[in-house]
Amino acid sequence: MATVVIKSASVTIAGVDISSAVTQVSIDYKAEIQDETAMGDSTRRRLPGLKDWTMNIDVNQDYATGAIDATIFTLIGNSVFNVSAKHDTAASAVTNPMYTGVGVLESYMPLQAQIGQLQKSRLVILAAGDLSRNTT
Repeated sequence: MATVVIKSASVTIAGVDISSAVTQVSIDYKAEIQDETAMGDSTRRRLPGLKDWTMNIDVNQDYATGAIDATIFTLIGNSVFNVSAKHDTAASAVTNPMYTGVGVLESYMPLQAQIGQLQKSRLVILAAGDLSRNTT
């Protein structure tokens, strides 16, 4: 098993590659678990329910034309969009899976300022469709 050190993750939102600004990306993929335990059972019984995913992305902020703020600001509450992420900018492969989904931007922090600190922003994308894993 190979251990991975992330140095060049790839993130694309609504067709725009924002990888050069990304400092952190995480995907939380889960399923709702339904409890079907009934009277007389001595152990909980559970069934898998709907799947869900969330993508959190931290970026170094950039207000230039076509940069982070211009790309992200208009997505809040306006549309669903394609999003993809992989741990390396190289082509998708068994050792570099690409996770792709249709998402909706739940929150975007366009301004988080502290004197003497690098300006960063956080994006939270929620599922608006299935998350897929591509290795080819």
